[in-house]
Amino acid sequence: MQRPWSDDFDREPYVIEELMPIVPGKAERQKISGSVTVVYDIGTDGKPANIRIVKSSNEMFNKATVKAIKNMRYLPAIVDGEIVETRGVKRKVNYKL
Repeated sequence: MQRPWSDDFDREPYVIEELMPIVPGKAERQKISGSVTVVYDIGTDGKPANIRIVKSSNEMFNKATVKAIKNMRYLPAIVDGEIVETRGVKRKVNYKL
């Protein structure tokens, strides 16, 4: 069952495992800060999928961001007593040095 992000959840998806992205070495050496905004779906298995970068202050952060999002785990959403996919989750990842 697929549902768009909505207010119809019996239980919204929520993070149960989150790893901080690793700051790329070049950014750390040059003391570059930035951010990446991604949009993704959460499958019924709680894994992020279809990760898309929608905004990036610096391309050097993109790979680390996608890797961190892929490694997240969610307790999936429930609608009408059924576990459902959640589409269009938006998240901003900041890199501050």
